[in-house]
Amino acid sequence: MQSLKRVPSKLTAHARYFTAEVPNSNKTQPDRKWKLEWSPRTKPPPQLPADFSRDYVETADGNLELLKTTTKEARDTNKPPLFFQHGGFGSAEVYIPWMKYFAMRGYPCYALSIRGHGYSWAPEYYRAVFRTTASMLAQDVAAGVNHVIELHRSDSLKRQGGGLPVLLGHSNGGGLSQMLLDRGLAKASALAILAGTPNFGGWGVYKNWAAFDPWFVPRMYFQDFFHPRSPLSKTSLVHRAFFCDEFPRDEVEKFEESMAAYLSYWWPMEIMRRFVNTKNVLSGLTGWGGGRVFVLAAEKDRLMSINLMGRMAHEYRIQRASMSKFGVLSKSGIDLELPWSSKDNKINFGAVVGIENGVGYRVVEGSGHHLQNDLQRGIAASYIEDWLITLEKSQ
Repeated sequence: MQSLKRVPSKLTAHARYFTAEVPNSNKTQPDRKWKLEWSPRTKPPPQLPADFSRDYVETADGNLELLKTTTKEARDTNKPPLFFQHGGFGSAEVYIPWMKYFAMRGYPCYALSIRGHGYSWAPEYYRAVFRTTASMLAQDVAAGVNHVIELHRSDSLKRQGGGLPVLLGHSNGGGLSQMLLDRGLAKASALAILAGTPNFGGWGVYKNWAAFDPWFVPRMYFQDFFHPRSPLSKTSLVHRAFFCDEFPRDEVEKFEESMAAYLSYWWPMEIMRRFVNTKNVLSGLTGWGGGRVFVLAAEKDRLMSINLMGRMAHEYRIQRASMSKFGVLSKSGIDLELPWSSKDNKINFGAVVGIENGVGYRVVEGSGHHLQNDLQRGIAASYIEDWLITLEKSQ
């Protein structure tokens, strides 16, 4: 089996694309304590990079920030739109490096900030923390997905996957992505769960969190007055939870600036136990024969461990195999052979690495939880690109 420390040479170009953005030093710095915030932020949004624009999706509750790419390559193409969804304390901004990468390869890219995150409308503290449910947040994501579907309705016939977006959800955003499909709030052509909350619930995730941060609960209840940001109230805590050990500390501090002030307690609580039916999730995916799922895990993820991610991939594979057997989903293209789907790799990272029964599973070696921002983000992007190419060949 390939060494866990060696990066395959064929990925060097992908990794180099991102490497220039990351400082090469990791000097020892004092641990910064973040000042807890108890009211919505009011600062104006920053200027975006070239070939990006910021739109707002109107909902009954308020406007949601939607970042999108505007490159010519992404307009004049038959490739499906990609819809990126962040997790807890994240925002659309965390996907800018990946959006650049995929836009250059012809994919129209979109990233949404749910309420209270990024530059979307923000509820006041009590409403956000105690009265906002996971279902409400799933409806935010659905509003964004349906907005993108409308934007591409005129060119849907020329695009792969029937013109519906490929939905890519990270962390608890992966949980919301599964939830909106399970409840029929929106359709997608395919689903990528990026170190995401497993379908069988997040109990194991928080068990992992308590294992590497035993002061998680005491700190929250006796020092920080139940504030939801308490587990991530220091730079060292954010570093351990979200990134590999080698990730530069000054880059963690920059990342903290974009983190949400607070979030809902009900969001993680509602998805602590099994919260979706995998059959319903697969039924909401209609492109390339239906039910196409990709689980991308991070080897050094302290939260969404590879054992949890492997189990999730296994459960989706069993469900899709059953649906294919009875003709509910297409059997075509489910056993495509690619370099990363070798039948010799049977015992690796909690599940078989590769594609089985139309469901892909792969692990980004060395990466922490934030696949899209960690040092290995270029490799992670190339793994997603491999999967998208597989979809193209499965038609």
